[in-house]
This record gives sequence, C-alpha cells and structure tokens, in this order.
Amino acid sequence: MNEELKVKLREELATDYDHPDYDPRVEAGRVRALECDIVNRFGFEGVKLVFEDRNSSNFHLIGQFPAASPWAYLNDKALPEFVEANFAPIAPKIPTLLFTLKEQCTFIYCEEKEEQWYLHYLFSHMQDRFGGGEYLTVYTGGAPLLTPEPNESLRAQGWPIPDDLATFYAIHNGFGQEEDCYCVLPNDQLEIMAASTSEQGPDDIFDFLSAQLSDKINLDPAPPKEQEPCNDLLKFYPDNAGNAQCFYKKGQNTTVRWWHDDENAFEEIGFFEFIDQAMSDLDDPF
Repeated sequence: MNEELKVKLREELATDYDHPDYDPRVEAGRVRALECDIVNRFGFEGVKLVFEDRNSSNFHLIGQFPAASPWAYLNDKALPEFVEANFAPIAPKIPTLLFTLKEQCTFIYCEEKEEQWYLHYLFSHMQDRFGGGEYLTVYTGGAPLLTPEPNESLRAQGWPIPDDLATFYAIHNGFGQEEDCYCVLPNDQLEIMAASTSEQGPDDIFDFLSAQLSDKINLDPAPPKEQEPCNDLLKFYPDNAGNAQCFYKKGQNTTVRWWHDDENAFEEIGFFEFIDQAMSDLDDPF
C-alpha cells in the first residue's frame, strides 16, 4: 500500500457531516463496509490504516512482538495456538469464548501506550445489528496482573477482589470492547454500584435494590443516611446503556445483572459462565 493509496483511502473513510444528504445510519454502514474491505484487501497494513486514530503506528503483529511485551514468549505461535497458550489456565472455564477467539479472530497484535501494554484481538464478522453486513470488532486485553489489590472504591466499601476476577486478571487486566463499553473492567476501574448510582439518592437506590433482590439474595440492613446507599454490588462489566453485570458481595463468585430500568433485574450466574456466554456472542456481548 503506497502513500498515494493511503491518502485516497483516508479521504474515503472520512465522514462529511455537512453534506446535504448526510444520513448517519447510511454513512455508518458505508464506513463499516469500507473498513472491512480495506482489512480484507491489505491485511495488517489495512488494520493500521483503519485504526490510525488509535495509535496504530505502535501496533505489532503476532510473531513480531517486542521483547518487552508481556506476550513476547508466545511469538512462535500461530494465532489459534497463541490463544490456547494465553488462556490455558482458564480454558476449561470458557470453552465457547475460546472457540470464538480461535475460529473468528483474524488478527492479534499488541500495543504499547503510555508505558502500558495491551493485546488486541480483531474480528471481521457478519452482524445482525446496525443493518447487518460485515463488521470489525476489537477485543482489547490489558497486561497480566498477578497480584491485584482492591482500588480506592473497593477499599472504601470493604470489598476484596473476587477470586474468579483475580484469576482472570492473571490473563488480562481488563478485556473486551472498550469502544462500546462491553468489557471486563480493569482493576483500577472497578466500581461499587453505591458510588455509581448515588445520584438516585440513598433511599431510592437502596429501596430499589431491596425490592428487586428480596426473594433471591439478602442485602445488608439499610445503612445510615450519611453512608453510601448500598455496597453489595461490584460493577465489573458495563454496557453502553447504563446497565451492568456485578459481583454480589455475599455470593463469593456469584454475579447478577443490574438493569437500570427493569424490575426483573437480577439473574444469578457465575463469573466465568457469564463471560463465556456474553463475550462469545460478538453480535450481542451482554
């Protein structure tokens, strides 16, 4: 891909929001189709062009990882074998997600940004949402975190790092679609629902949670009004609509789904069972 072609493709990828015939849905579909075409035609060079605004000059393709990368020891692996080796400690717990990664992932590349390492898994797949057609999805994983410690939000509410989450962090400290918020949050972004929902008011949120969970799990007694309204839910997997999958404090590795506007809000499921189901569905990862 020469520089002249890159300039031409950049111009085609750009959106003219002031065009009199601009239609956001039509334009989004056009750009998505062009992105897929560029990647299909030009491979990893196409990936770097499509994601220029995401620091792609520092992308390194599998097999060419710098020695300082946490995954350099896997440079001799082809893509499926790389996935198997990287997720080996938890492979029996996530069989469906592992299959998706091995069979549908097109490129794996690492990136160093602000002295942190990230691993990107690029999928080019057919999707029913947004009008259908081919679509690029990127799962991003942080560097392994072997000894995670509770962040300030967790310490303030007396939360440890749940065991299953700590096990996952040894593979990736954060993992998923960062752009669309469908992801296992990294350790420093974990948040207690009391803090993230406090704008609803202490009485409102505690009454809401108590009503939803009363026949399923036991919440702590109502806290004094000057305290946070509820610290029983740890948000680890948000979506882009104000909902979240959360650990339940007294359920060890039990997680529950919190819908911000649905009375039938909670479904209990184990952490690994949840991510195996949710993250293996590229079309609907929640």
